[in-house]
Amino acid sequence: LSKDVVDLQKAIATDQPISDSTDASADKSTEELWEIVRYVRREKDILATKIEVTDSEAVRYRNRCSFLEKQIEETRKCLEEERSKSDSSIMSLEQHQDMLKKVEEAQALAEKVKMMTEERSKLTTMTSLVKQQIAAYEKQLKPLKLKNRELSDKVSVLLTEKEGLKKDVSRWSNRTNELIEQCNKVDAKEFARLQAE
Repeated sequence: LSKDVVDLQKAIATDQPISDSTDASADKSTEELWEIVRYVRREKDILATKIEVTDSEAVRYRNRCSFLEKQIEETRKCLEEERSKSDSSIMSLEQHQDMLKKVEEAQALAEKVKMMTEERSKLTTMTSLVKQQIAAYEKQLKPLKLKNRELSDKVSVLLTEKEGLKKDVSRWSNRTNELIEQCNKVDAKEFARLQAE
């Protein structure tokens, strides 16, 4: 594919005529580039969708994390109030386990939010690269499309000339046949007389 594109660009730069095989390979190269552009666009759309899903999940986890942090803060306040009321009062084992569970859950959610933020960053980078690839392919396609249009115009002109030449050949062929028939109709004496003159 790259070789065909380079050959086509060299031919365009030197303004040399392009053979039928080059025309075919140029058409094939153009089609392949369009396929690549369509594939890259699909990949870009998929990545954009993944980023949106990741963002929504990150927001959900942040909200959950914020909610749990508020609960932890409220629990801590309650604990401090209870301690201030009575140093002798001891938190029950069940309350302690519940609080530990909430702290662990908040830490796990914070870790998940961090991972999703990193994943979003990677997807954003990939999207940027895909956009650059699309721009590069479209840049390569532009001169090929222009050359393809020029070649199509040349083909139209050549086909018109070909039709004109066919008509000329047919007309001259008919005229030659008429002259041959006229020659055949002249008898030998007349022919000798004409030669003598």
